Amino acid sequence: MLGAIYINLFLFESAGKTLQQAIKLDPHDVTSYHLLANVLSERRQYKAADTLFQEISTRFPQHGIQLDWGRNLTLSGQIEDANEVYKKLLISEPNNLKAIYNLAQNQILLGNFEAGWPGYEFRFAKDGNAEPVFQHSMRWQGEDLQGKSILVWREQGIGDEIQYSLCYPDIIAQAGKCFILCNPRLYSLFERSFPSATIIKFGELDIFLQENTIDFHIGAGSLMGYFRPSKESFKCEKNPLLLDNNMQNQWRHRLKQLPHPINIGISWEGGKKIEGGNDKSMPFDPFSSLFDIEGVNWIVLQHGNIQSAIQKARQLKQLTLHQFEDASPSGDIDPYAALINSLDLVVSTDSAVANIAGAIGTPTLALLSQSPSWTWTLGETFSLWYPQTKQIRRGITDNDWTRVIQSTQQEIRHFITQGNIASRFL
Repeated sequence: MLGAIYINLFLFESAGKTLQQAIKLDPHDVTSYHLLANVLSERRQYKAADTLFQEISTRFPQHGIQLDWGRNLTLSGQIEDANEVYKKLLISEPNNLKAIYNLAQNQILLGNFEAGWPGYEFRFAKDGNAEPVFQHSMRWQGEDLQGKSILVWREQGIGDEIQYSLCYPDIIAQAGKCFILCNPRLYSLFERSFPSATIIKFGELDIFLQENTIDFHIGAGSLMGYFRPSKESFKCEKNPLLLDNNMQNQWRHRLKQLPHPINIGISWEGGKKIEGGNDKSMPFDPFSSLFDIEGVNWIVLQHGNIQSAIQKARQLKQLTLHQFEDASPSGDIDPYAALINSLDLVVSTDSAVANIAGAIGTPTLALLSQSPSWTWTLGETFSLWYPQTKQIRRGITDNDWTRVIQSTQQEIRHFITQGNIASRFL
């Protein structure tokens, strides 16, 4: 029980030591073995976790470990092996929604969109939650929308909303009236970008529904199954997000005051903060080796308190990392997006920064783990969602980020010498 408490507190080193003690006290306690395998996985010791999962499967065949075993295989980059584990589980438990959802995410990650999107619809039900229900309207399931109204409601984080918005022009074109519910931080950006739709701030929905009737509703994440059913359905058209020209001009003027001609935005953390980091984040020390490249202004796009990183760069690299407090990712996205679009290049790990930069068309290098979010389709050099985003990922056998950093340095140096990264990307 104490080991489980440590896990819930993300104190995985303490959890591991405690669970090892529990196993010494009772070598037949399968729960302690299972929890320890999960701890090894959380600490990114994937091979050791896999070995322990296999041992549990042999010694305690009736104990259910398939969900966690599949997750560990996915995190280690062994996607096909993980899928086999989920498929075997679904033979005995065909209604296991978590297995269906996990398998769906992996199928999307592999680019098997037709197989993946149906299972993605269980993203709420897998945890026992229900989709929002709007009185007097039906969930849209592809019906003809001519002369009809539809409400597209926001879900998940800012990066997800940005990504899903790439499908908004498709639903707007079909609907008689389209209402889009969004995070208030995205209101200005979406109102400018989708003038044919009515944009509603989250928090003002009740007032809107009192004054308006809608025929259909749908979650933003569900649009992808209708409008991006295959690789061929991804369109390299002009991106739909329109930025404030005055803000961009102001940022370009401010950036010209910096000492170097090239401006590169940086973000090295993403996902939840846990002991020892996570695969969406890169430790600052290896990331900071990028700063050895001369002739660049490094613009911090990282969310949160990063003063220690700025100080470390100043001490170790004799380098100033530039941070603009009036373009915070925690506030209105408009000035933040305008800053990003005024940069020459963005270098980011798997985070909202990469999604925002990619969606607005800023050339981007996405530094990814061996098993990134399903957004970053495996087998693709350039993102299907963001044509000007190049994906640089760790291999299954990589123990650290060394190869990713080396490849990123090469890409940046090529950009500096060529002067136009767009010609390199497209």
